[in-house]
Amino acid sequence: MRICFIIPGFGDGGAQKQCILLLNELQTRAGLDLHLIRFHPDEVHDGLLRTERLAVHTIPARSNWNPANIFRAWRLVRRLRPHILVSWLPACDIYAFAIRKLLPHIRWVMTERDSFYPPDLRFLLRRFAGRHADLIVSNSRAGDALWQRWAPQVPRHLVGNIVPKVLLAARGQPKRFDVIHVGRLEPQKNVLVVAQAFALLARRRPELRFAFVGKGSLQTEVAKIIQEGGVADRFELAGFRRDVQSFIRESRVVVTMSNHEGTPNVMLEAVAENRPVLASAIPEHIDVLGPDYPHLIRERHDPELVATGIEAILGDPEATDHLESARERLTGMAAQQIGDAYFAIFSGLLRVTA
Repeated sequence: MRICFIIPGFGDGGAQKQCILLLNELQTRAGLDLHLIRFHPDEVHDGLLRTERLAVHTIPARSNWNPANIFRAWRLVRRLRPHILVSWLPACDIYAFAIRKLLPHIRWVMTERDSFYPPDLRFLLRRFAGRHADLIVSNSRAGDALWQRWAPQVPRHLVGNIVPKVLLAARGQPKRFDVIHVGRLEPQKNVLVVAQAFALLARRRPELRFAFVGKGSLQTEVAKIIQEGGVADRFELAGFRRDVQSFIRESRVVVTMSNHEGTPNVMLEAVAENRPVLASAIPEHIDVLGPDYPHLIRERHDPELVATGIEAILGDPEATDHLESARERLTGMAAQQIGDAYFAIFSGLLRVTA
């Protein structure tokens, strides 16, 4: 069974890292001839990718949205002749739609790694394209619900993220930070509100230490909020780090106030490290933590409420006990189980279309 994945590249992002973890797991299985098409080499997560049983094909590109990329990818896919083309992230979903129309013998599996898209022409085009997929795999119930509305005729599967075995066994002790935020510093993550909440709490509680782990378009604004709050001496702006787990392990509380997610990797990693999480009450977070989790913030755009929520979870002696539902969820997210699910999806698709 020849499977070809197509993704822009392995830049900073949970979706990119999950693609690598899946490719690494699939390489352990007999009967798979695996190929990867990417457009941006030498990105931050490339070092995580194993290539012992994976053929990597790079098509240099300056932009993910250059229509010429479609022609180049089509020529390569035509030569590779995969049974299934798996697209990862929006630009490559559009490429795969065009390739599927030009090479109708190929089956196309589209993946959904988010749950919200703005009314941008690119995403409207992707929505149209997705209606022509042979199958859609989402990593969250909220993402699956999008395609239930947009393309009810397309078969769908729900498969969670991979939590690496090293994380599933982890139980660290806090050392450096009281409160941290981990993730890209982008509007989706609601990081300006988080920065304001951290600054408010830092002024109230001078004994606390904070960290932001990640980079992005809002990093200057985040630094400005902290500087203007007069609390910069108690913050670490760590930027992009490969040792994210060490920051989580050495903290007391992880805060995530995202506006939307797929399946939130940082939250899964925090739960694996037995770290309490203060989270926005979006469906994707509730899906992991459970509807009865007590440390959910419903007004995620209010810095004062977020700061108060942080104080509450810091003072909760049973904070880690509340993670029980989430820990149970993690037991089904080992690499072998997720790999089994995708292998079954690929095999079933070929049987149905044979």
